[in-house]
Amino acid sequence: MKNSQLSEDRILSQLEENLPFRYTGASMYPTFRSGQLLYTRPKSENLKVGDVIVFFDPIIKTTIVHRVVDIVGDQIYTKGDNNPEMDAHPISPDLVRGVIAWVGKEGSLLPVRGGRASLMRIRLFGLWQKVRSVLAPCLSPLYKILKASGLPRLFWHPKIHQVKLQAGQGFIIKYIHRNKTVAVWDERFQRFTCHHPYDLVIQKPKTGPQASFQTSDRK
Repeated sequence: MKNSQLSEDRILSQLEENLPFRYTGASMYPTFRSGQLLYTRPKSENLKVGDVIVFFDPIIKTTIVHRVVDIVGDQIYTKGDNNPEMDAHPISPDLVRGVIAWVGKEGSLLPVRGGRASLMRIRLFGLWQKVRSVLAPCLSPLYKILKASGLPRLFWHPKIHQVKLQAGQGFIIKYIHRNKTVAVWDERFQRFTCHHPYDLVIQKPKTGPQASFQTSDRK
């Protein structure tokens, strides 16, 4: 089972100084990604199911970031959003170091939602991941046919902003949708990467002396 393990001494020091700390691990995907900064608020007596907490695990002697999935009396049950099962044992309130309140994502500071609604969203995401893994072998050929047909470009017009950045002897173009980079063209290496499903509508830029690059919003 994957855990988001952190240095207890370092995290305690940063929490005491009200400083953010850098998340590592994969157990809280897609809520957090390794390398993102997490900001906490002090722990309170009214922890709710669905809250994301920092706690010390006395068994493996490390600090972990996981979500509260159940509270029975003074026993708090936790689970990583990306883990299939709950953590092996519950924890007591005195082991909680703080509640995650904010996360730094792509230059923005976003609130971390707690409560049962957030827990339900994560469970639905997990269910979707399982369904997608089962359907992927069947859907992949259909996706390729749809992409090659060009039909999505006739009906789907997401507002995509293109940003051209100078990089050494060449340049990079970033394709941004809703403050998220969904594709990158690296002219230096003639390399184009694009996330699904944006590859249905974003085409690889032309190369060579006649190439032209749009920098306006796609409407």
